[in-house]
Amino acid sequence: ALRLNVGPNPYTSEDRAEGVRAFLEKRAPEWKNR
Repeated sequence: ALRLNVGPNPYTSEDRAEGVRAFLEKRAPEWKNR
């Protein structure tokens, strides 16, 4: 099941922010599994 904006999500917190930053900066994301 996919959860969207339902409290802290351990699968999307830091990695999702890094993915967005990487996309905006047109670079490869540095996943930290956080």
